[in-house]
Amino acid sequence: MIPLSRAFRSFCLHHRCLSSLMEVPFSKYEGAGNDFIVVDMTSRISTPLTSGQRLRMCNRKTGIGADGVLVLQQSELPGFTFKLLYYNADGQESSLCGNGSRCSLAFAEQIGLVDFDHAGSHVIKFEACDGSHLGGKMAGGQYFVDIRDVRISDVKRIDEMNYFLNTGSPHHVRFVEHLTQTDVPGIGKEIRWKTYGKEGSNVNFVQMSLQNPRQISVRTFERGVEDETLACGTGAVASAIAAYLRHQYDKKPIGCASSQDPMTTQVLMEGGTLEVAFKLQGNIFSDIRLRGPVRHVFEGNIVV
Repeated sequence: MIPLSRAFRSFCLHHRCLSSLMEVPFSKYEGAGNDFIVVDMTSRISTPLTSGQRLRMCNRKTGIGADGVLVLQQSELPGFTFKLLYYNADGQESSLCGNGSRCSLAFAEQIGLVDFDHAGSHVIKFEACDGSHLGGKMAGGQYFVDIRDVRISDVKRIDEMNYFLNTGSPHHVRFVEHLTQTDVPGIGKEIRWKTYGKEGSNVNFVQMSLQNPRQISVRTFERGVEDETLACGTGAVASAIAAYLRHQYDKKPIGCASSQDPMTTQVLMEGGTLEVAFKLQGNIFSDIRLRGPVRHVFEGNIVV
């Protein structure tokens, strides 16, 4: 047998690697600076992406760059427009993404899965990792998504400055006096593993407004990204609920969140402003709605 030359072996390996690559059409969206790669896999013949491919796509140096990947699939459930899968920038499947869900609605509109009317009266139902969600488009081009109910008994008050709750994703909420001076990546990395088992949690740093009790400023350290992101949807919801409860513990008036009158909190994040509305029915935060801007950045194809 004649041994293969080193050059020929290298050629074969290179050719084999090239033959295993595939070209993936994508769209890039951002919601208040939280950016995502969105891929349409509603066709049953679509080839699933691997964790390594998703990781390369999210790389800001050698890929497209994003906080995560959104994949739309066909839902097997009647009455659902699509099924949404969310993957962090590390390529791994994760829990609910609020801003990603809002961006997926805009993408579904772009590819013709839904035809939102501009009055915002048309609402669709989609499937996510934690079950059914409603979403839609509002006047002015903003998109909203409904978040599952949160029981007050499920909100852990660690101390007067720290809370923990799950709004589809686990969130540690820490109140601070000087948000701009807070070391979000450093402290966030420390807290991230302390309150939510082996998977860890996201960490939100919240500064209350002295002038407006219905306004908070938030910066978030996101797991899976392992760094600060410009916004976090489920983090905005968690922070708004924790802020409301903190006001109640301090016996400070903040407004009504009764079953008749929903309360809206304006959440100022590094990449933009989100709004969180909810009602308080007994000991349950219900009708939780996250709304805010969504922008189509660009689209193209990537070879991974």
